[in-house]
Amino acid sequence: MFKQKEKRAPTFAESVFVIGVLVVLIAIGYINFKWPVAMVMIAASVIAALMSYRCGYTWEELDAAISAKFTSIISIIIILFFLGAVVASFVFCGTIPYIVTLAIKIMNPSFIYVSTFLACSLMSCVTGGSWSTAATMGMAMFGVATAMNADLTITAAAAISGSFFGDKMCPISETTNLAPLCAGTGLYEHIGSMMWTSVPSAIVCVIVYTLLGLGTKGEAVAESTTAMMECLNNIFSWNIILLLPFAVIVIAAVKKAPTIPTMVLATFCALLLGTVYQGFDLTAGLNACLGGTNPASFGVADASVLTSETTSLISKGGMKGTAGTIITVFAGYVYAAIVSHCGFMQTAVQPIVKLCRKNAFTLVLGTLVTDGVMVACAGSSYPAHIITGEIFRKEYAEMGIDARVLSRTMEDFGTVGTPLIPWSGSGAYMTGLFGIPAYGPGGFALLAINAWLNSVVALILAATGIGMYKLTDEEKAAALERIAAEDKV
Repeated sequence: MFKQKEKRAPTFAESVFVIGVLVVLIAIGYINFKWPVAMVMIAASVIAALMSYRCGYTWEELDAAISAKFTSIISIIIILFFLGAVVASFVFCGTIPYIVTLAIKIMNPSFIYVSTFLACSLMSCVTGGSWSTAATMGMAMFGVATAMNADLTITAAAAISGSFFGDKMCPISETTNLAPLCAGTGLYEHIGSMMWTSVPSAIVCVIVYTLLGLGTKGEAVAESTTAMMECLNNIFSWNIILLLPFAVIVIAAVKKAPTIPTMVLATFCALLLGTVYQGFDLTAGLNACLGGTNPASFGVADASVLTSETTSLISKGGMKGTAGTIITVFAGYVYAAIVSHCGFMQTAVQPIVKLCRKNAFTLVLGTLVTDGVMVACAGSSYPAHIITGEIFRKEYAEMGIDARVLSRTMEDFGTVGTPLIPWSGSGAYMTGLFGIPAYGPGGFALLAINAWLNSVVALILAATGIGMYKLTDEEKAAALERIAAEDKV
């Protein structure tokens, strides 16, 4: 048996080692050998636990700290599960396919790029999924652009910008729920705060993509898109009532209704429409909520009669599909709980944090850089948000800035900027999906305006003080007290 050591604070060298192990494991294991991020986080947690024992902490103490962290994320785990059900039910009833068909029908060649941005923004706001939006609506618009002889790089960039706009702003998106949880603020406070950076960025996107598309001519529609439309017409009946589940989400967001009941209600509405209006089997709908939709969910016995684009569009969601995200969140929180409880995180980042304490601008800049570096190392927003939140939530409170500014700043690059990192999951996915590189000749990075402009706007707001929610003395004291209590657990 190990002999219990006297408890002490970790040294700076020990703290840098613990944090450095994570960086090295991610850089080597994830990037070079494609190890799963969750397993890399678990390996780093083992090293952190051993170093904690060196500092006198027992496993019982670490177990209690981890359990306390897990208790704080029970709600988001439930949300993540229901996200899969919402997406599947929205496909099952025809809501998502209906939005796709509407966008294609109203297309004007001169507005191909801005229409792509707006259509992907709308769909991602409905589903909360950037990847699924890009793979369905984005690819549909890409096909239309191909037939119109439009610039495919601009089209891909517009699709990416729009897809990640909704991923950031949708109340049922994983990152939209994770960021406020890590920062210590509410979901709708977080969304309201993000308006300050997201709306100006979206307006610029609309203007630029409109100007870029004015010279585009032609009215042809891609053959693959026409075939997809025909397949969808054979599967679904179209009616504006199919927008009801989407309306539930929008109304709930305006009313600031609780997230989980909203998701349950939206799922129920979608299942009801799918069975009563579309005539699909309820059992198939329930199975879809669990495992995701597929052609059989809609009574299509032979999937070969469908185009690949159609199959991709109607094969989405499911609670089981969120398992990977949930595992990553769990693994990230194990590591965060250990390094935070034992003081490794706080000690290691002190030199960096001190540089960020000068003013709001340096604090926001430090947050953007930290979250961006973590995304670059991890290839994912989830562990980056978790760790960045642990580092900076106290710093924002001490500077008298509300946690909603921290949560939005994490998303200003850590969510929408991930496609700009080619080796990240999002970067690799978007490059492979559209067949267009992020950088170099014909690269989409510069034209994916929303991916980098949010960070620029965030810095402008920090420099001018606009949209920087200030805490009163009482609110500041309460925030610091709450953070101190959480760190002691």
